[in-house]
Amino acid sequence: MSNSSYDPATDPAMHSLFQQEVEQHAKSLLSGLLDFEKNTDTSEITERLMRAAHSIKGAARMVGVDVVVGIAHAMEDCFVAAQRNEIELSPSAIDVLLRSIDTISAIAEGKENKSTQAEIEALIKNLETIKYGTELEIITQETASGDRSTGNNNSMVELFQSDSIKILKKIKDILDKCVNTEPSKEQITSLRESILTISGSAKLSGVNLVVELCSAIGKRIDHEISNSQSLNLTSDSDVAMSLNALHISLQSSSIDKENTNLQKISNTLLESINSKPTDVNTEAVTDKTSSVPKNTPPSPEHSIKISTQRLNKLVGLAGESVVESRWVRSHVDSMLVYKRRQSEIINALDNLRNYLDETNTAEHITELFGDIQKRANDARSYLGSKLTELDDYDRRVTGLSERLNLEVLQTRMRPFSDCTHGFERMVRDLSRSLGKNIDLIIIGENTQVDREILTKIEAPLNHLIRNSIDHGIEMPDIRKQRSKNKNATIKIEASHIMGMLSISISDDGRGVDMDKLRKSILDKKLSDQEMINNLSNSELLDFLYLPGFSTRDDVTEISGRGVGLDVVHSTIQEMRGKIRTSSVKDNGINIQLLLPLTLSVIRSLLVKIGGQAYAFPLARIDSIHTLDHNDIQVLEGKQYFTLNGEHIGLIEAAQVLEVDSTSREASEIFVIALGDRNNKYGIVVESFIGERDIAVHILDPRLGKIRDVSAATLLEDGNPALIIDIEDMIRSIEILLSGERLAKISNSTTTGNMSKHVLVVDDSITVREVEKKLLESHGYHVDLAVDGMDGWNTVHNAKYDLIISDIDMPRMNGIEFVKMLKSDHEFRKIPVMIVSYKDRQKDREAGLDAGADYYLTKGSFHDESLIEAVIDLIGEAG
Repeated sequence: MSNSSYDPATDPAMHSLFQQEVEQHAKSLLSGLLDFEKNTDTSEITERLMRAAHSIKGAARMVGVDVVVGIAHAMEDCFVAAQRNEIELSPSAIDVLLRSIDTISAIAEGKENKSTQAEIEALIKNLETIKYGTELEIITQETASGDRSTGNNNSMVELFQSDSIKILKKIKDILDKCVNTEPSKEQITSLRESILTISGSAKLSGVNLVVELCSAIGKRIDHEISNSQSLNLTSDSDVAMSLNALHISLQSSSIDKENTNLQKISNTLLESINSKPTDVNTEAVTDKTSSVPKNTPPSPEHSIKISTQRLNKLVGLAGESVVESRWVRSHVDSMLVYKRRQSEIINALDNLRNYLDETNTAEHITELFGDIQKRANDARSYLGSKLTELDDYDRRVTGLSERLNLEVLQTRMRPFSDCTHGFERMVRDLSRSLGKNIDLIIIGENTQVDREILTKIEAPLNHLIRNSIDHGIEMPDIRKQRSKNKNATIKIEASHIMGMLSISISDDGRGVDMDKLRKSILDKKLSDQEMINNLSNSELLDFLYLPGFSTRDDVTEISGRGVGLDVVHSTIQEMRGKIRTSSVKDNGINIQLLLPLTLSVIRSLLVKIGGQAYAFPLARIDSIHTLDHNDIQVLEGKQYFTLNGEHIGLIEAAQVLEVDSTSREASEIFVIALGDRNNKYGIVVESFIGERDIAVHILDPRLGKIRDVSAATLLEDGNPALIIDIEDMIRSIEILLSGERLAKISNSTTTGNMSKHVLVVDDSITVREVEKKLLESHGYHVDLAVDGMDGWNTVHNAKYDLIISDIDMPRMNGIEFVKMLKSDHEFRKIPVMIVSYKDRQKDREAGLDAGADYYLTKGSFHDESLIEAVIDLIGEAG
């Protein structure tokens, strides 16, 4: 297709590029306007804003989106006026500019239609009002169109000339300094910016010849630098002579009229780039030529879209390439064994030769044997050289595959800032609407996050920030009474902690009044007084995440009444994450989200258990030890060792994982110490393999949850290794050490004289104990599990008559737990009762649809409802 028939306005690819460019410059405009409000020195910021608006205008004109051209042009006018100190951008003016950014972004994404035309026209009029100052009348649409079509407003041209001459003096200073020396990078950058400023002002004033000349000069500079890696700014250079000619023309009163001299210079500059090298006719004064090498400028970087599924396959293949590259090393090692055996054969031949020399051996046999020795030595020399080459190849291919694997893994990771770019704008708008002064601080914007998690956490963070603005931050007068800074602070911090992604959101507002929270829980009949008094602060704060729960009586558009926090809780649970909340009255609140790092590289300790390799995430290990048998002591039939004065119970990892243990030949005992805030245990493994950076591969969901295992990885020898789920293993150890698991196995074979067996699954220790005591007081035998995942593991170890489960639990919630039970042939007939704080009809329907046989609220603990429901399902305990 020829250039004459190509129309970028009809090219979908160009519109896609236009959308990407608008998105990029809209971010720059947004951050610039927000910075503008916070800074006193705004000259640099205004320059950045003007360029972004100018770039959007040019791109929109290229693809024929005229409405964006008009809005961006009006925005650019405002920024130019602000740069010249003709106007001040007040908060209300910035509001209009921010709405302009939103409108441009919406149009670029195809979300605007003809019904919004009136709003767009009003927006442009508001921008014109800002440009000329609020004391002037708004310019009518017809007047604005007329001015813009002619482009010959005398006052604008005069102002352009005046400003441009000042800028050209700055350019002249640069040229004077570079007469005998090459310009520095800073000088070239300053020169480019000055030319761009003149071009933008000329376009605003309708002086198109200057726009064309500035464009030609800019292209000439880029062309010269790309060819010779330097820029010639001597007095007889193309660029210097063109700028001097521009200076002379700007001092003329006829700059806005046709100027053949400027047109000729522009054409000559462009010819020197696009055709054979020629010199610039600067006066149209001289006709000398200069030799400029012709070369193609470097192509810009391009981006492509790739599906997540295909990216995951690339990650897997890159991991396999690392595994395959490791084979070379093992082959080299095997060849070294062969080389040693060859040397042994040659030594044997040498000994035999010595023996033959001592005996009367025929001469032809001696010669034949010598030839064999020579061939053997040649073979050894050849093998040695090839092994050296193979060893070099091993290093190269291993390094290459590891770099490839690392690069592919990095493609799944994105900086945390990708989901935070809109938060500053939101905080600014909401705080102004509420009359509050709030600063947003974001720490750890470069923290790498899996792109799938990144897309899911934006909404929860949005809810938490809005809730903090509306509920948490006090009004300025109240903060002053409490001796606080009038500007409140909301801080978001992202980091990697203990092999997980940690995101904390905190503020310095009013915090949570625990007494008021207890009263709200009691008033809503979510629990009785006795249980409320026994709950810890963290357990009390968990009530904030229940649907519809709030400590406020009024509903606002900003945060609603508890709706946002319920969404946060549900989303974090879907990602198998946790929420930790802490608060001090009048000192703010801190909410920490702990999320997994799927398909990321984690540092792990590889060990052998039952002859197989397993990986323990290094961040979850307290310490590792090599013990002697004399270090082990026995108390009440249980083994332990002493660490810093603390008794650490020992248990075989093979017993926890229920795998066959191999005999231990070494005299040392290899122990991994791990635990939670309450207990610590020593896991005995067969041997330590070493530390490794491993890529985490999520197991196929069709396998279900495998007890004590979180994921898998591929080792360098090609064998898979399971990654231990530390929390799950700790729970398994507690069951094993208490004897419950053994008791369950024996109970499963008893005849029916025992009391009925109930499994209670709840993440709250208080709720678990209350249910257990209540059931045991009526004769039932009760086992406990801390969440759905633990419940799924526990149900395999005994025969239960009833399972009672909560809904909101980490790792695996109650709905998922019930669905897994009802989809399993072995457990589907076990009655399941859901006991939850959630009492909405849709929550009940969700529980019953999952397969639950009964749904009860936790507020029923104070009466006989729970026991009556249990009796209805399975009868009396005996």
